Amino acid sequence: MGHYFSFFPFGALFCFTLLCFVAVRVFEIRYRYRDRYQHDRLLKSKVDKEDHGDH
Repeated sequence: MGHYFSFFPFGALFCFTLLCFVAVRVFEIRYRYRDRYQHDRLLKSKVDKEDHGDH
């Protein structure tokens, strides 16, 4: 029991670190995807305006 108890803090810390790492990666990808989506929309609206200006 004592051996298992001494291992527990390290296991919990490892799990917590892994969870934080995964959460950070998910938020990173989500924000990057959102920024890219907004950028594409901005680019498309700019191109549309230029096309309408030619005609």
